[in-house]
Parts: sequence; C-alpha cells; structure tokens
Amino acid sequence: MRWSAVARAVPESRASGSPGDKPLGCRPSGCEAAECCPPGGVSPGCGRGARWGRWLACRARGMAGALGGSRFAVAPGTSSLAVRVGSALVMVPVWVGVIWAGGWVYHLGVALGAGLAMREWTRMVVPGRWLARCLLAQAVLMTALALLIWVGPAAALAAAVVLAPLPLLAPWLVPVLAPVAGESSLTAVDRGWLVAGGPYLALGAGALVWLRDLPGVGLPLVCFLFITVWATDIGAYFAGRAVGGPRLAPEISPAKTWAGLVGGMMAAAVAGGLVALVAGAAAPLVAIGVAAALAVVEQGGDLFESAVKRRYRVKDSGGLIPGHGGVLDRVDGLVAAAPTLALFHVLVGALIPWW
Repeated sequence: MRWSAVARAVPESRASGSPGDKPLGCRPSGCEAAECCPPGGVSPGCGRGARWGRWLACRARGMAGALGGSRFAVAPGTSSLAVRVGSALVMVPVWVGVIWAGGWVYHLGVALGAGLAMREWTRMVVPGRWLARCLLAQAVLMTALALLIWVGPAAALAAAVVLAPLPLLAPWLVPVLAPVAGESSLTAVDRGWLVAGGPYLALGAGALVWLRDLPGVGLPLVCFLFITVWATDIGAYFAGRAVGGPRLAPEISPAKTWAGLVGGMMAAAVAGGLVALVAGAAAPLVAIGVAAALAVVEQGGDLFESAVKRRYRVKDSGGLIPGHGGVLDRVDGLVAAAPTLALFHVLVGALIPWW
C-alpha cells in the first residue's frame, strides 16, 4: 500500500463515517455494551482515549481495504507476528502434554477449553447481561461431554440437541440471577445463535474426546488432527501475506485470500503426510488427501465464526490469548475439523484401513 494514497483518502473517509458511527468490528473484547464503542459513545469499561484509538484503527483498516485490499493492510498491535508466536510457544507445549497424557487429563483440558469458548460465545451473542444464560449453556455442554465419556456418542449428541434451548429459560430456571438474564434485549436471531452454541461446541469438543479415546490409534489421530490444523493456519497466513490476490470471502473476512487457502492446504498435506508416515499409517497417501480436505473444513470453520462476529460487531471473541484474541478465535477451525475427521474415520475407516 502507498501511504500517500491513505493520506489522500483521509478526507474522503469523513463522508463515509465519523466518530459517532458504529464501524464494524471495533467492539472491544470485555466491553459489555452491544454497541461498537465509538469515541462519542458511552460504554462501560471503555475510556475515551481507548475509544478514539479503536475508532482510528478501524478506519485505517477500512481505508486499507477500500484502497485495493493490499496484503500489507494495517493490523492491530496485538495481532503482530511476534506476539502470536510468543503465545504459541506457551500454548503448544501445554497442549502437547495434555494430548500425550490422555485420559482424565485430556478430558479436563478439552472441557476447560470448551467451557471458555462457550463463555465467549454467550457473551458475543447475548447483548448486555449474559451470566445466567452462560451458566445454563455451560450445563448443556458439560452434560453432553459427561454422557460422551460415560455412556457414548449417541447419548451425548441427543443431550446436546434436546437441552440446547435451556439457556433461553434462564429467567425462570435461575431466578436468583433473573435480573441479569437480559430477557428483553434478545431478538429472535440472538435466541437462535444462543441455542446453536451448545450443539456447536459440544460436537467439536465431543469429537476431540472421542478421537483421543479410540484404542490404539487415538493418540496418533489426534496428533494428526492438531498438527494439520496448525499447519493450515501457518500456511494460510504466510501464503496470504506473500501472494495476496483475490479475497476468499471479502464480505465475511477481508483478510483471507484464495492464495492463503491453497497455501494452507499444501502445508496441511505436507504436515499430515509426515505425521502419517511417522505414525505408521496404513495408507499415507489417503492421509495426505484427508489433511488437505481438513484444511478446507478448518478454513470454513474460521469463516463461520467470522460471520458470527461480524453479525455482532465483534473483532475478537475475547482477549485471553495475546495476539490471537479469545479461545474461540483459536479453536474455531478445530471445532469444525474434529467432527469431520471423526465422521470420516467412522464411515470410511470401516471400509478402507487408512490409519
């Protein structure tokens, strides 16, 4: 991008918005208001200086997209590569240890991650007061996971679907928290997304547990899944920045490109193939194809969460992980890829011994 072009565009941007507008994607994580924290607005926990900074950063990103969508678009400071790498260096060893341990340690790790993701989902789709509904949504999720571990996947899936509407009953089921249930602020669309959160996260977390608990092949399959997903993100990031080109879904996630998708698929195929070879998979070539397909599904899961965030004017689902946003931002692709791999292993694995 030419910065002179940005300078010329600044006066024009005044016609498309002002500090009183609500620019898409500028709602800070942790801000309780459903609005976008414009500089002239009032939102709990959002100081005037912070609102001005967020508004200016959002306008800069908007102008960058309008001036040709350069791959060198302005990025928030918390999304710098150094911060992202630093966070990964902390998270990856922890998760490798949890995956290796398996058993109750792995179950607890998945439950904790899923619970944090559910908290972020509820805060995102429930404007304002969300605590009571979050508690009931957590109950749906944890019930499904418990049934998966002690009964089986069919019971877990049935519970996730049947109990999904439970958070809508918060004012009556949790009367002591009725003042914070926010009943009057929920639209029909909000209710739909709130109900969808339980089955959505239960399916992803349940697939992770089911895969790891498979006798004999659980550990290598989960390693294959995680490494494929991580390779997809890394490959898509660097390919997108290096090549640029046409946008994958500009209305949903302007930063994603077709080049990034292809780069992610290639990285996933290489990484997945290497894991299959090391693990002694029965058909490494099939594993390479599965890894490439999982890369597409992973990017689709990422786009799905981006669409929900765009619907609610949220840039990040949370701020727990520096450089990455929230837990949901980090696992959105994994939540889509895990059930896909589990379904493939059940349907195709019975016919073709691929692993």
